Amino acid sequence: MKEVHAEYTFYMSDKMGKYLPLQNPIVQIFSCNPYAYSYKGCPILMDKLETEFCKDGTLAIFVNIKVQPSEIVDQSSWLHHDVKKLWERGERFDVSFDVEGERISAHRFMLAARSPVFEAELYGPMMEAKLSCVKIKDMKAEVFNALLRFVYTDNYEHIEKVLSIELVQDLFVAADRFALDKLKVLCEQRLWAALSIDTVLSTLIVAERHSSACLKEKCLEFVSMPQNFTELALTEEYAQMVQSFPSLLIELRQKIQGSSGSKKKRISLHR
Repeated sequence: MKEVHAEYTFYMSDKMGKYLPLQNPIVQIFSCNPYAYSYKGCPILMDKLETEFCKDGTLAIFVNIKVQPSEIVDQSSWLHHDVKKLWERGERFDVSFDVEGERISAHRFMLAARSPVFEAELYGPMMEAKLSCVKIKDMKAEVFNALLRFVYTDNYEHIEKVLSIELVQDLFVAADRFALDKLKVLCEQRLWAALSIDTVLSTLIVAERHSSACLKEKCLEFVSMPQNFTELALTEEYAQMVQSFPSLLIELRQKIQGSSGSKKKRISLHR
């Protein structure tokens, strides 16, 4: 048996029956020895399994596996490589964007092929279709450059390495703005993996504003943990969130009351 490349992703079903990914896809080479490899993922505490994923004593796990013989060359990468070279060499650009005073050039056909929003703006009846330089408002130049890199390469790994979490939040917003669904999902996964006391409230607001139900649910779960809520409720950011998004307060109350279960413990959500 020859070696193969296998890409696999683990999902677990929560109590609502929704399958949620445990991590980004993992690529590994497998040989004919079935006992030579093991999966080492993120550890999950037993109490988290019971409270969030077990339903009627049952735990459902789904594994998605893509197998490809190692000698088969992924020819799609050639296209991405060639298109990336065209972009990096700066050849035959036919449209420019003014982002924070920085002039950034691109190809209309490439943007239109990847984004229906760009297609409408650059080839439709909108004013931008007649302009050689389009002004992009409310976006950092660094974020727009990252968005263009994904448009041309379909690769998120480099972007993830160089952008801070705050800029990933901005890139998530940009992906939603230009209907780049794959990029939006990749940003969701990055923001989910990076949830912390410092980032969760801003990520929750971004998820609420841009209709990301999965990311929003993960943020609410993080905030509703007693040790996290005790710390977050004392912050000015939490007070501002409550005032600006009262619906989130209602959902958070439901989440906390639901997690308290038989203890019937009531927690004040107001400062």
